[in-house]
Amino acid sequence: MKKAYNANRSYNARVERDKIEAFPKDNGCSVSPSCLDCPLPRCKYDNPGEHRAAQRATKDAKVVEAIAIEKLTKDEAAERFKCTSRTIFRIMRRSRVNA
Repeated sequence: MKKAYNANRSYNARVERDKIEAFPKDNGCSVSPSCLDCPLPRCKYDNPGEHRAAQRATKDAKVVEAIAIEKLTKDEAAERFKCTSRTIFRIMRRSRVNA
């Protein structure tokens, strides 16, 4: 005996599948473990360049502060912040332009 096609069951299965796909699991990101608890005003995935610029500005401020307060040379700063001396020169140039 062949089973009759149950259109209602098929429709319900599609609706359930669509519900699952419409609301993906909230895995968060490197900033916050959950999107609902994120401290950022805008999601870092909405505009990745904006988030990267904010990270760079924070790092730049730390480098400039360390050089000014601790009187580090460019090579010492590069070693401490794990970057090249050329990167330190770029950071210093950006800080002069922004000042």
